[in-house]
Amino acid sequence: MPELFTIPQLAGLTFLAVASVVWLAAMTRLLRRYRSAADAPPAVPDRRQPGWHLETVELTPAEMDTFARLVRRLDRGH
Repeated sequence: MPELFTIPQLAGLTFLAVASVVWLAAMTRLLRRYRSAADAPPAVPDRRQPGWHLETVELTPAEMDTFARLVRRLDRGH
């Protein structure tokens, strides 16, 4: 055991090394599973899908008036 490191430091280094190997093995297995498949992993969105759809709603004159009053009230609050 090198004298440069304390026991907690060596334990932490060992833990990080083991965690890195486990993570690498899991990622390799995951990528191999989806390499030959035509589908992308579920975390990757389909690029052919269009972006967010915008929705519009027509307001009645009464709703527009109420909204305008609400905005004016909020503006005065700041």
